[in-house]
Amino acid sequence: MESISASLASSARVLPRWSHDMPGRSIAQGMYAFGLEETGDYTRAEETGRQALD
Repeated sequence: MESISASLASSARVLPRWSHDMPGRSIAQGMYAFGLEETGDYTRAEETGRQALD
């Protein structure tokens, strides 16, 4: 099973290449937000999670 930090790094690499109009971007942002939260970066996790909902 992939570690949280590896998952966070994967999400961080993918998001800049995933345009806002591509289907599934909100799911990728949610995964990134989860990784941020699990690693203790609560402020960025909340910001990213809210962006995923927009």
